[in-house]
Amino acid sequence: MKYLSKLIKENEEKLSTTDYKILNFVLENVEKVDTFSINTLADHCFVSHATILRLAKKLGFSGYSEFKSYIKFNKTTIDEARSGEISRSFLIEDLKKTSDLLKEQSVSQAVEAIEKADRVYLIGSWLLKSSAYFTAMRFNYYDSKFISPQNEEEVEIAFLNGISSNTLIIFLSFSGESKNIIKYAKKAQQVGATSISITSITKNSLSKLCALNFWAYYSVIYEPKNNECIASNLMIDYILEKIFLRYLHNHEILNTTTSIETSEVHDDML
Repeated sequence: MKYLSKLIKENEEKLSTTDYKILNFVLENVEKVDTFSINTLADHCFVSHATILRLAKKLGFSGYSEFKSYIKFNKTTIDEARSGEISRSFLIEDLKKTSDLLKEQSVSQAVEAIEKADRVYLIGSWLLKSSAYFTAMRFNYYDSKFISPQNEEEVEIAFLNGISSNTLIIFLSFSGESKNIIKYAKKAQQVGATSISITSITKNSLSKLCALNFWAYYSVIYEPKNNECIASNLMIDYILEKIFLRYLHNHEILNTTTSIETSEVHDDML
């Protein structure tokens, strides 16, 4: 599974020979390993409970349960995409579902948090970094307090120099389980910063760490060559756009005869 191989490669300098033995077993038994308890996996690999726990933490997880959830989420997503057919109009259907999930009260709360904050950071995982960056640029046309770090070093510098109890952080993550995003959300909690998450409609670790959560519905397309899934940024961009338009509306920048509260997604929008 490419998602596991990528995780291993990112942390290869931390891993021991024993760690690689465990991970090889996981890769060979990925279809069932998410049902194993930590003791069961330890027994299969002839190592201790503590060795499995240390490995999970080396990979950036809080513990074995989070590691197992990561495998289960990725495996389920791939299996569902592989077995299902994607409708030709799936983007329109996903937009409608995301629109139905979006609460106007939550949009208003997000804008209120933006207006109160001294600084606003938008932090996206992987491909969502582009969504974070361009949204920050658009907001900065009206107020220069928006920042979008594009790598781990920039985020660490932000926590050292800029992120405080008067800061708002908007996290973007498809799964809500990205290890770096979870790490940053925990740091945000420690310094008293306010956090907002925009993720897929799943119970995820990120949403539990944030004061306000937005949910995006998106279909995934199975890509068999690398045995992984492709998802569109569009649904998360749609939520960001709603927040941006409400911000303009509140500041009397947006002049429109169509109420933001009653706007809907129609088939002829795409």
